[in-house]
Amino acid sequence: MRLASLPLVCIAMLTQAPAAMAFDGKRTGFLLGVGGGFHLSNIEAENSFFLNEGSSGGFALALKIGAGVNERLALYFLRDGQFDSNVVFGLTGLGATYYFRDTGPSAYLTGGLGFGDITDDDIDNDSALGAAVMLGGGYAFAQGFHLDGSVMALSATLDNDDGEDIDYDTVSLRVMAGYTWF
Repeated sequence: MRLASLPLVCIAMLTQAPAAMAFDGKRTGFLLGVGGGFHLSNIEAENSFFLNEGSSGGFALALKIGAGVNERLALYFLRDGQFDSNVVFGLTGLGATYYFRDTGPSAYLTGGLGFGDITDDDIDNDSALGAAVMLGGGYAFAQGFHLDGSVMALSATLDNDDGEDIDYDTVSLRVMAGYTWF
């Protein structure tokens, strides 16, 4: 699915949610979540000719679409991205959240595993692809509202036409606030 059509899919899902008895406040059934915050990241790019390492910071955004299996466990498709002045990177894959209480405010653990991608305008406009993992925890305060912290690691390789692949490794610390509709 093209990224440009994602907002249309979200709007269609939101308009059909009442008919599907979704968004009833229980942590079971269909879920849609969004979050935003900040990240601090260490990004390393290397091949046989150079090593470029540096720290960056910027915005972090997340989108979750999936289902609550029961009151404590939610499984979902996750798109989690970080942005700064010249680098965009993130995770696209499967995510899970485990709540420590069945209802009401609760601490939780969250994680994701999937494909990692990174685009560095300083080196090349092509996207490097690889693997990514995210682990974190947080607290769900009121119905739907949550605050969390997490660590995301990404390793990707850009296949250059000149035969010199560029290997990227990133580690990000993130703080995000968001809202999940159940």
